Amino acid sequence: MAQLSVDHADPHPVDERRTPVLAADGRRLVPVLTYHSVSDDPPGPIRRWSVTPARLRAHLTALRHAGFTGLTVTELLACYRGTRTLPERPVVLTFDDGYEDFLLEALPALTDAGFPSTLYASSGLLRDEKSAAQRPGRMLDWGQLGEVAAAGVEIGAHSHTHRELDTLSRREAAWEVEHSGQRLRDELGLPVSTFAYPYGYSNRDVRAAVRDAGYDAACGVKNAYSHTGDDRWALSRILVERDLDTAALTRLVTWPVLPIGWRRERPRTVAWRTYRRARALTLAARGGATPVALNGHVPVAVLDVELALPLPPLDARRPADVLVRLHGRPLGRVRVDAGGSLADSVVEHLGSAVGQHLADDGLPPTDEAPGVPEQHGPPWPCHRAPAALTRSTSVVIPTVGRPRYVVDLVHSLLAGDVAPDEVIVVDNRPADTATATVLDRDFADEPRVHYLAEPVAGASLARNAGLRAARSDLVAFLDDDVVADRGWLASVHEAWDAVPDVGAVTGLILPTELETHGQQLVQAYGGFDKGFTRRVFDLDEHRLAHPLYPYLVGAYGSGANAVFDRAGITALGGFDTRLGPGTPTKAGEDLDVLLRTVLGGRAIVYEPAALVRHHHRRDDTGLRTMAYDYGIGLSALFVKHLVTDPRSLLSIGRRVPAGLRLLLAPDSTRNANRREAHYPTELTVRELLGIAAGPLAFARSARRARSRVRP
Repeated sequence: MAQLSVDHADPHPVDERRTPVLAADGRRLVPVLTYHSVSDDPPGPIRRWSVTPARLRAHLTALRHAGFTGLTVTELLACYRGTRTLPERPVVLTFDDGYEDFLLEALPALTDAGFPSTLYASSGLLRDEKSAAQRPGRMLDWGQLGEVAAAGVEIGAHSHTHRELDTLSRREAAWEVEHSGQRLRDELGLPVSTFAYPYGYSNRDVRAAVRDAGYDAACGVKNAYSHTGDDRWALSRILVERDLDTAALTRLVTWPVLPIGWRRERPRTVAWRTYRRARALTLAARGGATPVALNGHVPVAVLDVELALPLPPLDARRPADVLVRLHGRPLGRVRVDAGGSLADSVVEHLGSAVGQHLADDGLPPTDEAPGVPEQHGPPWPCHRAPAALTRSTSVVIPTVGRPRYVVDLVHSLLAGDVAPDEVIVVDNRPADTATATVLDRDFADEPRVHYLAEPVAGASLARNAGLRAARSDLVAFLDDDVVADRGWLASVHEAWDAVPDVGAVTGLILPTELETHGQQLVQAYGGFDKGFTRRVFDLDEHRLAHPLYPYLVGAYGSGANAVFDRAGITALGGFDTRLGPGTPTKAGEDLDVLLRTVLGGRAIVYEPAALVRHHHRRDDTGLRTMAYDYGIGLSALFVKHLVTDPRSLLSIGRRVPAGLRLLLAPDSTRNANRREAHYPTELTVRELLGIAAGPLAFARSARRARSRVRP
């Protein structure tokens, strides 16, 4: 494995001096960190906000090394009131809900590191509490909570049943607030003086209920720094997510990279609460109590079958999502119910596709059922010669802290029917040495695999670093959470010759597994699957007959699986560093460069045989986040074209009515299809909120890009 060097330095090196972290106006900033479960195998719904025991210990070591002094929430309040001196570098560690692993894993780590903490327990979720509340995982029981309190951990209230308090009636919310604190006081015999809102949600009535119940203060979330002027009834906290490594944590607590806690509610918060309240009322009217995203699910087997070989037997106990191929080429997917017949499903749903493929191969049609297990030997030999390779290919893999996925992806590329000439892994979090370590371990003797560090956060920066380092005719960009099919690169080269002047090829993205409800939601509504028919997009004979074209960017494919002509994308300036993950715009950098490819007069070919498998997130929050981020990125993309290219003003402007109709009209193709697919209204609302936030996000991102210092 070769080491490549990046051509600029990190403009924000970690400051090891024991100096206070200050806002621009000189206010002392206090990171109040919020953890949940501490487990190697956390419950699915909370996985995103959990950390492993090893990561928690690494966080605590990093905080201690950077000179931070731990406080409880009550001690922080004393500092704000002036009855206690605020340390030079204060940090508050809070843990929500009351998982048993706090006692088993978190408390020993905190004790060893010498950090105090505050645990916010939902009294009705405790394991031996006689409550109808649905528990999200294995919780503490009352005896264990007493052990935690006896060890010196501050205990706060987190409601009784962990519901969204701002969607309840005043009486219900007040009962949740008061009863939880009283239950904790009665059982523990200790004062319970602070409260934390479940999910961070509150409103004026809920905050009044907290005051009336006798609490001293309450914690929200906000993902912002607390400070002396913070709202006492909605103290700012920062959610710790599973992929927050020590380098990112150190930057988070030593540099002002997040907003400063605000006092007045933002319009987006009010709009989101209004939607959630309406949803709760609708569910109550229908006799329901749980959003669709939290309903039960049945795990679905993900299979890949070849019709030129005997079909494998299916597990009769579970449904299956089956990719059907003939001669290696994907023909389509079929859903087979538990106990159903795969052969019958293929004949029913893909019979015409099989016949067309045989005709394209010069083979006669057949009445024989495809791929039945009784067949011996391949019944349909492939007569199509493989495409000749005339171009070299570099694969760029930007990554942020997912070494196991990266290793699997690199192995899949090198094991393909056609292997790339070079694979460049761009580490966008190089301070965490895990990626470099595993690549050196697994590919030390592989000259085609290169490691490149890009310390400045941002997917576009990482992609551009890989583009500059690439030396091949074609440059492929694959996300670090996919695995390439054996025929992926061969299919890319075949598609490149489909039409003249191709500037990019995109491919099909399918899931690696559909075990959880969250993964099934992403697959159903995430928009990865663009179909099994090759499509061409350009400004000439392959124009789409749609009023938004060529700005119908979702049709082109995804940057998670895209290949570009190196000279062409370099001439376009690469990826726009104002767009994408790692910036306020969250997304859109891939759609932007695909759009610029078409606007520049080149063609894009969507090739379903250029297949990769994607590791869908297992938790239910993945699609919610995706919908909001997609909305921001889409809006920011169009704002970018409006403000940076005056020629696009007229072109985009005359498409605005069609775009608004597509987004908002109940009878538009987009919304009609979503109704038929039972698309959750919550996701539409999140996407629209993201679209509304996009212009401001782009302005912030553009300002950050202008201020970025390069040597």
